[in-house]
Formats: sequence, C-alpha cells, structure tokens
Amino acid sequence: MNKRIIAMILTAVMLFPITSLTALASSNELEVQGSNTALVDTNQEVEVGNYTIDEESSIVEDSTSEVTVDNNASDITEKKQETIEDTTEQSDNQQSENQTDSLPQSNEKTSDDSQTVTTDSEVDKTGLQIGVTGPAAVTNLNYQSLNYKTIKLTWDVSEGATEYAIYVAFEEAGSYEKVTSTSSISYESKVSCGKIYYYKVVPYADVIQGAETVIKVNTKPEKASGLSATVKNTTVKLSWKKGKGAESYAIYRSEKKNTGFEKITETKKLKYSDKNLKQGKTYYYKIYSVSNQTESAKALSSKALRIPKGPKAVKSLKYKAENYKTITLSWKASKGASKYVIYRSTTQDGSYKKVKTTSSTSYKNKVSCGKIYYYKVVPYADSLMGTEKIIKAYTKPDKITKLKARVVDDTTVKLTWKKAKGASSYYVYRSTNKNKDFTKIGETKSAKYYDSNLTPNVTYYYRIYSVSNGTKGTKSACSVTIPQGGSGGIDTSDNMRAVWISYLDYDTLKDKSESEFTKNINAIYDTVLAQNINTVIVHVRA
Repeated sequence: MNKRIIAMILTAVMLFPITSLTALASSNELEVQGSNTALVDTNQEVEVGNYTIDEESSIVEDSTSEVTVDNNASDITEKKQETIEDTTEQSDNQQSENQTDSLPQSNEKTSDDSQTVTTDSEVDKTGLQIGVTGPAAVTNLNYQSLNYKTIKLTWDVSEGATEYAIYVAFEEAGSYEKVTSTSSISYESKVSCGKIYYYKVVPYADVIQGAETVIKVNTKPEKASGLSATVKNTTVKLSWKKGKGAESYAIYRSEKKNTGFEKITETKKLKYSDKNLKQGKTYYYKIYSVSNQTESAKALSSKALRIPKGPKAVKSLKYKAENYKTITLSWKASKGASKYVIYRSTTQDGSYKKVKTTSSTSYKNKVSCGKIYYYKVVPYADSLMGTEKIIKAYTKPDKITKLKARVVDDTTVKLTWKKAKGASSYYVYRSTNKNKDFTKIGETKSAKYYDSNLTPNVTYYYRIYSVSNGTKGTKSACSVTIPQGGSGGIDTSDNMRAVWISYLDYDTLKDKSESEFTKNINAIYDTVLAQNINTVIVHVRA
C-alpha cells in the first residue's frame, strides 16, 4: 500500500477524540477497532472490521469528528508542508526589508517583531497547534553604560526559561531586530553614543516563547577632552574640546579634590568663566558631556586652581572737611597695592559710584555743603582687587556773615547774623579772652541770639559756628562791652537816635572844642575806651 495513504490514515486517526481506537494498515485494507464509529462519503456507518480503500482516496478532518472518504481531495500533508514553506519565505523577505544599518548587528537570522510575540501555543511536527504556556516575562531588567559605546543589560532569571532572545529598535513601538540569543542573564551591546535605543528581552523554554520585557536605553556621550584652565584675579576660565555625541556640558566645582562636587551650571558652549570666587581659596572642576539628560561615564577633571589674595584694606582712613564744599580723604598705604579706587555714595548700603583711581594715599573731593557721604577705598595689586574700607564723612555748612553784637540793656547783648548755606543750626561760644577759653553757651536754629546776665564794664568775645549733621562750619567772631553803670545815664530808649562811630581816634576826639556835645561824647568814650578802643556806640537825643 502506498506510504502516503498510510500517513493520511494515521493523521486522520489523530483527529478523533476517542479513548480507545486502533487503526491498522495491511496491504490495501484498513482495520478499525474500537467503540466509536465514522462515516464514509456514502454516509454509511463504518463498523469494526476490515475495509479496502482505493489509493486515490484520502482521509480529511471534519468538525464533527467524523471520517469521510474524499476521492478528489489532495494530500493534506503536502498542503500543510507547502503552507509552512510559504510562511517561512515571507518571513525571510519581511526581515530583509526591515533591517537597519544603525542598529546593533544581529548574529543570526530572525523575523521582525510582527512574528516575535508572546504566545501560549506551539506548532508540532505535523503543523498542528497544541496548547502550551511560555515562561513569564523577565523582571528587574536594567542597563548600565560601561562607556560611551557599550551598554550592559541585566535581568533576573525567568523560571523555566532555557534561553533569552534580545531584540533592539529605535522606537518603542517600532520595528525590532533580533541581535542575539543567550542562556545568560546579561548581555553587552555596542551602541552609538548619544542615541536612544529600546531593547526587548524574550524568554524561551526550548522552542516555546514567553512574555517580552522592553527597556529604554539612553546611551552616554563621549567624555570631553583638552581641558584648559586659567586664573585671573577672582575668575577661573575653562575651555575644552567637544565630546562625541554631546549636546551640552555639566560643570561641577568643589574646594576638595575628590569629594563635595556640586553642579554650578550647564552650557552648550565649549568654554565657561566662573567669576567672583573667594580670594585665597583653591578650587577643583569636573566637566561631564551630556546627551538626552544623560551624563558621560567619565568626567574631564581640572588641576587645583588657587585664587590669589589681593592687598589688605587700607589703615587709618580718615577725612577732613576743608570747607563747605571740599572734603579730603587720607589713609596709610596697603602693602602690595599699586593703586586705589575711590567710590562714593549717599547711603552706606546704596549704589557706589567710582569717582577716582589714584596711586596716592589721599584724595580731595568736591561736595555739597550740609550733606553726608560714604567713601569706599579699594586697594589693587595691578588688576587684583583687595579688601575695601568704608568711611562716613560729614560736610561743613557755609560760614555765617554780617555778625553784629548790640547792647540791649545793662546785662544783655543781642547777636545777629545772616544765615549760612547748608546750616541746620548755629553754635554760640563766648569768652572774656580774645583767643582762648571759649565755652559753648547755646545753640539756635534762627539767625539771632540773646546773651543775658552779663557784667558791666567787661568785654565779651563771641564765636558763631554754622552747623550741619553735627559738623561745625568756619567760625565768625565779634566782641562787645557793656558800659559800667549800665547805660551811663544815657537814654537808650527807642526815641534816641543811634550814631555808629567806627575807628574813632582818641587824640583827635580830645582836641575837639569843649562844647556840651563833645563833652558828652568824651564822657561816654572814656567809659568804654579801655575795653573797645576802635568802636563806640553813642546814643544822642534827637
């Protein structure tokens, strides 16, 4: 009997859901043994016994679990074989179209992701599906960038898995290509720096496929190179060469060589200036290349960079208000300083304006009378700034003018003057000595002052100072004597005409004729002559 017929008969027998059925082929006869029955194409029952089948006939599968004889059907085994071969050819063509040169190269031929899916069934040698369950998806799938061109995948064992298939794509939902199969639970893959990849790990139990796990991989860029670092005053200037695959560069700084690094900035440029660093401190820098928010495995490190110390602050800084419109600053030289920069402000914590650069240790500045100024003196060693020193300066008000002293009565003197520019008040000093022993007797905001309880026949000397913010202006002076006996019998009421005689010469006055008028004048003159030789106030009745 033809062997093909025998294979067909065995296949048909496998399709029967029976518990006890035996098919034996001998010559051209079929013996069916068992309790179940089957139908032939004549719809007659086939009982237990021996049957003869024509070589041109075949057995086909029926959904009713019945066996029929179809004289015109083709060989089922050949059809299934052709179907399998066609599917394999289509799969090979699909893989060839989806291959991408930029992905990591596979080491075996495989279909794309459309044929690589988790399934719970497998095809047996006859092409029929048998229900199975594959291994569970791997857990703890992670990756590590070993350098800018190599990554390492690791995962936990999937129970029952005998090997793991690794696939890669540029997009999570894109076309995956198989790169390897391995029985290990790790895999190292070559990559292009700065790229993003998606890796899929699929466990297999022999030929039975399990559930897949996908991980996103950000590759690291190449480390930058050619670092140059220079120090100028309190600024460190850094520059470097581009790292392959880098989009930007993260800069870290520390005052220690191996620890304590903190990120201070990120830049797309190939240079950076770190300004306003502390004098006398040492700094270290690390520069990482960055791509897709992933830093390079290694950093570009600088050597120790020390910031020099500038000159110390000047000592003995002081000021002098020369007059109401000029202030002079002076100080002792700071060691190592080649110049001094002077700044000025009207408030201590306000904005300072540069007013002078000098190599001298003094400076004169024009000011507005009555104001307060703050001066900052900063020493420099060439362009290296030293420590600053600040001083508060009070300006002088202008000097008063037209000061006069007049006897009001036998114990009182009235002082008057013209107000001084920038003055907020006036100090009044008095002495009975022309050049010393002056005592402050009062302060007034007006331009007049009454001095009472004076002693007749005594000459009083006065000094008046204009004042602003506690700073005195230049003094103005005058003097006056109250006649002994009060007014000396002379009427000093308001109905008297006052006559001012200046620089009166004693001898000339004595030579005048002895009229009643001159006698009266001489009597008054003699009274005050000893105390005030050049000035006499004479009251004459109108």
